[in-house]
Amino acid sequence: MSPIFTNFASIGVQRYDMIENQEPQAQEEFEKPRIWYVLQFISLILMALIGGTMFGALALQTSSLLFGIDGIEALAAGSDFSDRSVLYAQRYIQVFSSIGTFAFSAVAQLAFMRENIADGTGLRIKINPVMAGLSILLVFSMQPAVSFFANWALSWEFPADMAEIEAQLRALHETAVNTQFAFLKNQTPIDLLFNLFMMAALPAFCEELFFRRVGLRLLYDITGNPHASIAISALLFAMVHGQFFYLLPLFLFGLALGYLALWSRSLWLPVLAHFTNNALTLIATYFAGDAANTSMEPDFGQPILSFVVSILLSSVILLLLKRREAMD
Repeated sequence: MSPIFTNFASIGVQRYDMIENQEPQAQEEFEKPRIWYVLQFISLILMALIGGTMFGALALQTSSLLFGIDGIEALAAGSDFSDRSVLYAQRYIQVFSSIGTFAFSAVAQLAFMRENIADGTGLRIKINPVMAGLSILLVFSMQPAVSFFANWALSWEFPADMAEIEAQLRALHETAVNTQFAFLKNQTPIDLLFNLFMMAALPAFCEELFFRRVGLRLLYDITGNPHASIAISALLFAMVHGQFFYLLPLFLFGLALGYLALWSRSLWLPVLAHFTNNALTLIATYFAGDAANTSMEPDFGQPILSFVVSILLSSVILLLLKRREAMD
């Protein structure tokens, strides 16, 4: 048996052909060279590019049927959301592209490696209710720290010779924020439910399947180190979102999601935490109504104090989650 396989099972991350409660010793596996896993990870990235292109093209073609506006015209309209059909067409194209980029590519890669799809995705593995509750608490406890890092990043001043690059990055950030909040203005209850599905549930499932299930396990096979694998996965997760000033908080959130996947061996625990995080913004903005501003980061009062309390509380919850994993 491969030493990598044995170590991977012992730290609590489930390999492709393992099912819940299955003894690792019952598995027979030929040892593969590390380059094989590198090629599989490259294949996963290529699958993501192909899936995103295919699904994005399909969304462009079907946009006029659903929203009465051509997909290319909707994208060309930029940030002019006076016409709600443009807004929904853009989000439809983004969501469909996300499904192709993350969910389709992850499943396609498992099929390419001839792995059982249900086992490889971890859909059958249940999560401990206590760990689920702690994960939700972790998301709440992390909010002040995440907000602190985001606001700190937004306060960065680039050197004078990089002023043009800074201006471009801030313009891209403002466009992304304005697009985000365009969906959250004047919401009806139906709009809220639609946004929870489109902007919370779907991204949580698709991105966690890609980054914390298939991608994370391939990275472990390459590095042989769970912590390095989680860090690389979190960095890719942050970079894919394309928002420079949120790179650090997204990276920290990705680290937390990675350890939830590691300790639970399940896709559903990081999905639950990811969904909770996204849903918080949607629900808070809905109830804030006209009082909501265009800032992605809420005001927690004393930033240093809230940051320290957030870090301490989050650390305690992470320790409890790790202890629960050890008990299980």
